[in-house]
Amino acid sequence: MNSKQPLKERIFSVKGRLQIRNKEELAKRLGCSRPMLYLYETGQNEPPTEFLRKLAELEAEAGVRQTTSGDVKLLNSAANLSNQSAPMISDEGGFYRTSTSCKVIPIVGWAHAGNPFNYEELPESWREEISTHCRDNNAYAVRIEGDSMEPRFYDDDILVVMPSEAPHSGCFAVCKFADGGVSFRRVEIELDTVRLIPLNVRYQITEHAKEDFEWIYPVFERRTLLWKA
Repeated sequence: MNSKQPLKERIFSVKGRLQIRNKEELAKRLGCSRPMLYLYETGQNEPPTEFLRKLAELEAEAGVRQTTSGDVKLLNSAANLSNQSAPMISDEGGFYRTSTSCKVIPIVGWAHAGNPFNYEELPESWREEISTHCRDNNAYAVRIEGDSMEPRFYDDDILVVMPSEAPHSGCFAVCKFADGGVSFRRVEIELDTVRLIPLNVRYQITEHAKEDFEWIYPVFERRTLLWKA
C-alpha cells in the first residue's frame, strides 16, 4: 500500500493512468459516493480500510508501485507513454493565433466548472504533459472539474490557458479570484466589470469588479479524451 504518498495525489494518478472519465465513475470504482471521495481527498474524513484496499487494487491495475523512498513509479513504462499520447480532439481555438511548431506543456492543476473552488496545483513530479500549438511561451494546462460549462465542456476536459494574453469580452477564460477561488467561464468585460457566464442553465451569471481577480487567463483550446479503454 502506498501509505507514504499523499492520498489526493494517489487518487489523481489512478484516475489519469486508467483514463477514468469523471469523479462519479472513480468514486464508484472505489466503493464510495463522490461527496465522500471529496472528503477523503481533502483530509476532512479518514478513509476506511476497504477504500484504501480498492485504491491499492486500482494502483496495481494502473501499474504503479511505491518505492522505499515513498515515490510512486510506473511498473510499465509503456503505460505512461500510452497515457500521454491518448487520442484527443481540440475544438476551442478562439481568436488567438496558433504556432506552426508544436511544444509540450504541463498540466498543473484543476479549474472548477461550478462554484468558485480553491485552485489546486499539482506537485511537479506528478504533472502530466500535453502538446499544443499555442504561441504563448508561458502556456500551461488545467483540468476541468464540475458541470457548469456543460454541454460544451465536461468534467476532466483539459484547457490550455495563455497567461501572456489579455482576455477579450466573449472569450472563455480560467479566472482566479483574489481569495484563491478559481472558475472556468465565458467572460464578458465592460469597463471595470467582469461578468462570468456559465453554459449550464442551472448556474447563475455573476458580476464582479476587476479588482476581485488575481488573474484572468484566456483559454486557447480544449482537449477532450475520446477513447476509453
